[in-house]
Amino acid sequence: MLVILFSNVTFAAFLSSSKKISFFLQPHETAGTECTYESTNQPHGYFVVCGQRTFRVHHFIHSHQNQEQNQWEILFWVTNFQNSHQNENVGTTLWVKGDTKSNMQTFKLSQAIDNDTATLDLTIQLDDPQDKDLNKK
Repeated sequence: MLVILFSNVTFAAFLSSSKKISFFLQPHETAGTECTYESTNQPHGYFVVCGQRTFRVHHFIHSHQNQEQNQWEILFWVTNFQNSHQNENVGTTLWVKGDTKSNMQTFKLSQAIDNDTATLDLTIQLDDPQDKDLNKK
């Protein structure tokens, strides 16, 4: 399951060099947990810790633009380390297309984990929509 929410949905902007990201673990039957994260030694990778749970996340946003249209390719891949015998790997690649006159402020993606009994949510808040450096933290 992938859930995408847009705040002030318009599509002409880019991720800010001062973008803010956050992660949240949301089981379907209990209260959710705020997560902390740190960069891995791989580009665009994070170790995400939510209570006693640890995930490896890869997220990347790439802009493709021309005079008439902006397009974003968004990757959100999760490795779930809950089971020590076998890791669960899930992911989504999303394309967003829009005209050049609009303004994107927030991406929110939810990746189903634990056999679809929970989600790991990623929120990317864009500070300066005109900044074209997409992947700095």
